[in-house]
Amino acid sequence: MAKIITLKYAGRCADCGAHLPVGTRAKWYGRGKVYGLNCHSNGKADYSFRDPGGKSALRAGPRRFPCPTCKREGMLSQADVNKGYQCDRCADIDEGSLAYEY
Repeated sequence: MAKIITLKYAGRCADCGAHLPVGTRAKWYGRGKVYGLNCHSNGKADYSFRDPGGKSALRAGPRRFPCPTCKREGMLSQADVNKGYQCDRCADIDEGSLAYEY
């Protein structure tokens, strides 16, 4: 059962990745994971993927942000940035799926 708490430290919603500043009321299930009460539309996170059914975890939306690893522009959506993701190519390299590095 979740416990409703008022955050003493800033954090990120474990569901949608939204920034939760100090003083935000959130659900706490233990082990440091918090879930914002008001950061999701209709109480659920947006799980719309860029490539539904594919191997990518990147989210749908305009690609406006650079990859934090390779710095290529226009690789990530706001939802990807909120979750701390990198582009698919960099993720594949980290996972050993690609034989080359740049």
